[in-house]
Amino acid sequence: MSSKFIRYPLFYDTRHRNPCNKRFASAYLYPGTLPDALPECLKKSGIVEMMPQKFQVNKYIVNYESQPWLEYLAKAGLTVLVSEILTEYGWFYVSDEPHEIEKNTASLKEALKLDGNRTHRMKQINGTLNALRWLQYEQRQENQGNHLRISQESLEFLNRKKISPCDCEQLLKELGSVNRMVNYMKKQRVAPTNFIYTWRDYLRMAQNEGYDITDDIVRYPKDLKARHDQLVERINQRTIDAEIKKKEGQYRELDIKIQAHLLEAKKYFYEDDTYMIIPAGKCMELVEEGRALHHCVGSNDFYMSKMARGESWILFLRKKEDLEKPWYTIEIRMEDDKILQYYSEFDRKPELDKVDALLKKFRQSIQKARKIQIRIA
Repeated sequence: MSSKFIRYPLFYDTRHRNPCNKRFASAYLYPGTLPDALPECLKKSGIVEMMPQKFQVNKYIVNYESQPWLEYLAKAGLTVLVSEILTEYGWFYVSDEPHEIEKNTASLKEALKLDGNRTHRMKQINGTLNALRWLQYEQRQENQGNHLRISQESLEFLNRKKISPCDCEQLLKELGSVNRMVNYMKKQRVAPTNFIYTWRDYLRMAQNEGYDITDDIVRYPKDLKARHDQLVERINQRTIDAEIKKKEGQYRELDIKIQAHLLEAKKYFYEDDTYMIIPAGKCMELVEEGRALHHCVGSNDFYMSKMARGESWILFLRKKEDLEKPWYTIEIRMEDDKILQYYSEFDRKPELDKVDALLKKFRQSIQKARKIQIRIA
C-alpha cells in the first residue's frame, strides 16, 4: 500500500467516538481501513473517490448530505476542487460559500455552471476553483457575443499557477485575449503570481515618468522585470540625488572629522594577489558604495558618524581584476579590529568561503602589526 495514505480517525469511526476529539484537518484516507470504518451510508457518498486526494475528511462527512453537489464533484473526479472548497469554505453558511457552485441542483453541469464541453475540460485537468472561474469567464464572454477562447494549454497554466480572472481584469481589458496574456506571462522572468502587481506597478511608474502607456512597446516590454527595475532605479537615483543635495553641508562637516582618523584607518589597507581592501575616506564614497551595491551603508549618516567618532570604519573589498567595481562592504570596529559585518550586493554574500578565508588573513595581518607596534612602544 502506498506510504502516502495515512489512517485517519473518521468522525463516524466506531473506534474513535470521543466527541471532543473530532478532527477537522486535511489528511489522506488509508484504503485498508475503509471496509470497517465506513458505514453503509457513506460508501456511496463520494468519499471513496476522494481517497487519492488529501482533504478535510470530517468536513466532507458532516456536509455531504446537505450539500449533495460535493458528491457530484467527487464522483466526477474533481477531487482537487472538492478539497479546495472544503479548506476555504467547508461549513457553507450563506455568507461563506463558493459562489462559483450552484448548490440546488442534481446535475454536475449545473453545479459547475458550465456547458458539457467546458465541464469535460474541467474534468480533464482535475481543475481548481481558478480553473472553474476561467471556464465560467469564457462561457460568459461567449454568451455576450465575444468569441474569446482559452486554449487547454492556457487553462492548465492558469490552473497550475492559481491565477484568477479578477486578478487579471486590467490586463485582459488591454490585451483582449487570455491566450495572449498567458503567452506574455510565460516569456517573463516574473513569477506568475507576482506578474500582475509588477505590471501594474511598472505602468504607474512609466506614466509618472511621462511615457505613453497606450503604446504597446511601452505597455508590454519584452523584459518586464528589467524595465520595472530600471524605472525603480531611476526614481531612487533621483530621490538619492535630491537627498544628497540637502545634506551637502552635513557631509562636509563629517568629512572634516573623518579626516582626523584617516591616519589610524590606513592600517586597514590590505592586498594579496587577487584582492584589495581599501578604507573609505569620505561620506560620498559610502553613498556611492551603497548605491552600487543596493544596501544601506550610504543611505543615511549612521556609518559616516561612526567613522567621524572613530568607532568603526567602512572598508571596500575589491577584486584586483576590476578595482573600480564595488564587490563587498565591510564594517570593522576600530577599538579591537573586530569585523562587525560584511555584505555584497543586495546584502548577499557571494563566494563566501573565499571571502571568509581572505578576511581571516586580513585580521591576522592587522593583529601582527598591532603586536609589532606594542613591542616598539
